Amino acid sequence: MNDFKEKYIGIIGAGRVGSNIAYWLSRCGWKIRGILDINPDNARKIAHKIPTGIINDVGTIIKRCDIIFITIPDSEIIPVLEEISEYEYDGEKILVLMSGIMPASILGLAGIEFLPLSIHPLAGIPPLDIRNNPFYGIFFGMEGNDKTVKLALKIIDDLGGKLLAIEPEYRILYHTAGVFGANLIYPIIHATEKLLADSCIHKTDIRKVVTNLITHSLDNYQELGIPEAMTGPLVRDDYSTILAHLFALKDDSLLPLYIQLMRDFARIINKETEFDELTEYIQNKIQK
Repeated sequence: MNDFKEKYIGIIGAGRVGSNIAYWLSRCGWKIRGILDINPDNARKIAHKIPTGIINDVGTIIKRCDIIFITIPDSEIIPVLEEISEYEYDGEKILVLMSGIMPASILGLAGIEFLPLSIHPLAGIPPLDIRNNPFYGIFFGMEGNDKTVKLALKIIDDLGGKLLAIEPEYRILYHTAGVFGANLIYPIIHATEKLLADSCIHKTDIRKVVTNLITHSLDNYQELGIPEAMTGPLVRDDYSTILAHLFALKDDSLLPLYIQLMRDFARIINKETEFDELTEYIQNKIQK
């Protein structure tokens, strides 16, 4: 199995991850033999771009392919693995699970004859854009055995990613961390957009301004880490500014979010008591 690019690849699941994996691996010289999706139109769209064929059932994709990527929602993985276990096949096969939360051992449900591998892109993957490789520069959580780790390293290297080994018992925490970093930042982005719009900033400038704010914060974090990178009125003991924020938001739906996040910020820099005093003061003023 050392000459991986001579092997045929099948993709089960043509969502964001599956479509991008199929397309960008094909651009790196891997042989994508077929794509299977519960919605044939999804499979057809990505198959046309590679180009390759679409496959209509699990048994056929297992028969025709040597390396099978499973890129479907977590709730669908176990039924698909149980279906795979019902088929007979010839030759050595590798199952590649791309779930962030499920361990590679779950692949045993498909049969002990399969070689298991789990690789998970620790990033939000956008819809397929054939101009931009979404895997370039990102970390991949990886779990495999002696026979499949070389495959993982080759895939990650070809995609321009970076390896991040993860122990099975920590997968849920690892995936939760990914949700914080990749998903839960969007309520903050949305809040920033709303307040800029309320400030009469031109709509065409808002995304650029938000991106600039967050990029500078991330640059500071990369250079300095927490808490040294943290800045703002609470760090400077500029409590009058925070009071002004609280007053400005007193009738805004974003007030609870501001209070919760600022309290978490205060906890990190050991100023939770000071911030709670500010919120108590503002609440008393609002009630009056």
